[in-house]
Amino acid sequence: TELADQTTTRVLERLAGLGETRATPWSTELDLAVFNPSPVPRTDVVRVPLDGHPVYRLSDMGGDIHPLTLLDGTAMGYEVDGAPARVVPAMDPARMRMWEGMPGVDLELVVADVPAFGWRRLHLAPGDPHPDEVDGGRAIAAGDVTVTAADDGTLTVVAVGRTFTGLGAVEDLGDRGDTYDFDPVPGDHDAGASPASVVVTRHRHPSGLQRLVVVRTLDVPAGLTEDRVGRRDETVSVTVTVEARVAPGVDRVDLEVHVVNPAEDHRLRLCFPTGEALTTYRAATTFDVADRTTAPVDDEGWEHPAPATFAHQGWIEAHGLVVGAPGLPEAEVTTDGVVKVTLLRSVGWLARLDPTTRPIPAGPGLATPEAQCPDGVTARLSLRVVGGDDDTAHLAATQAADELGLRAVPAGDGPLLEPGHSLVAVEPSGVVLSALKPAEDGDGLVVRLANPGPDGVTAVVTLGVPVAGAESVRLDETPDGGAVTLEPGGRLHFDVGPHGLRSVRVRPG
Repeated sequence: TELADQTTTRVLERLAGLGETRATPWSTELDLAVFNPSPVPRTDVVRVPLDGHPVYRLSDMGGDIHPLTLLDGTAMGYEVDGAPARVVPAMDPARMRMWEGMPGVDLELVVADVPAFGWRRLHLAPGDPHPDEVDGGRAIAAGDVTVTAADDGTLTVVAVGRTFTGLGAVEDLGDRGDTYDFDPVPGDHDAGASPASVVVTRHRHPSGLQRLVVVRTLDVPAGLTEDRVGRRDETVSVTVTVEARVAPGVDRVDLEVHVVNPAEDHRLRLCFPTGEALTTYRAATTFDVADRTTAPVDDEGWEHPAPATFAHQGWIEAHGLVVGAPGLPEAEVTTDGVVKVTLLRSVGWLARLDPTTRPIPAGPGLATPEAQCPDGVTARLSLRVVGGDDDTAHLAATQAADELGLRAVPAGDGPLLEPGHSLVAVEPSGVVLSALKPAEDGDGLVVRLANPGPDGVTAVVTLGVPVAGAESVRLDETPDGGAVTLEPGGRLHFDVGPHGLRSVRVRPG
């Protein structure tokens, strides 16, 4: 992952004209290139690491340190194209710092209308400080999205004329299981967690970025009793911090969740009630969307009883509430309409002999103390409210774009790709760009689209380079004779069937 991230950064820097040495201007001012890695135009939040490169400069006159790396180059305010940017301490230990205790600095800003597979050039310059306004308020808003924190630390989200309450409630259950299976403590032996405190702070920045930080402290049983049939009377403090953020022009609520977890043998889940009972819902799966049911699985005759949880590939939608959780793949949706996402399971064994939810051992009995999650967990989720006219395909494509995120790097004087120019754009919005890659035989590019919807569509792919020819191909990139129409200007038209994939080989002109 680190190699891929660094390779992507280098490629974007070259496209933006930074040059092979990657040298940024020896100044506190520079141009930024904000890239959009999705096939539709985007307005979103981008976080920019404020690092100078190279850090040191040596000459006959002595040595010098890049102004962006010095404290006096980062302790002030910053503006991007004249608009205030939010200054954020970067706690990444890998970031360059001049001395202990001085963290790196990031900038957060909202960037509007970045072209599909293209970039915008922005100018960064020092300005007056623009600190957050911090108070004890309970509500934030941007556009038609409003978030309010309740006394118990849960959130109410209002968007597109709908209201969802009690979002982000914490469920704590004892777990007798192992790394394979959750095994609950019998109900009369599980007192569960009790809330100790809730602290809410509101942060509002002149850029329009607004955040609610909710810190909940729970008294959680320290572990299981010696006979493993109940939970201990001794409790420890488990802290769950949820930061909810809204931004101008962005139709979702971003959540960053951090758990400090000294407790053992338990499961923590975040609960998102939709307020209505339901029998069916939708969830992301591999290259598609699954229609799922809350009815129990008919597992008669199974050796292993079916669990109530399931694995998803990024998001769940129920009654118009979309919970995006790309790093937390286990979820459950109850008949009363509550979406439950597993934050962590603290267990001490690879496999145990005594779970009640499994008839036989699933693996060797090896101790796994790190699976107790002593370091806690940090996760990023999102909430979006959709209306009845939001079809499955559009929802899937939107969530896929959200997970990519905008990227920013310093820009140079000789860009290889002009700003404001789109390399690849895909219509309609419900089609997912599954792949854009060199052909295996080196002859041209392969564009692959996925249609997660139940209805066929005619896709339009617009390329920002001259196109000499195009043909439909199979997944092994051999021709399949499918119809593809090429218009002047590099626009391709071809059909993608319901829940289907289509691949087209493009030969640049």
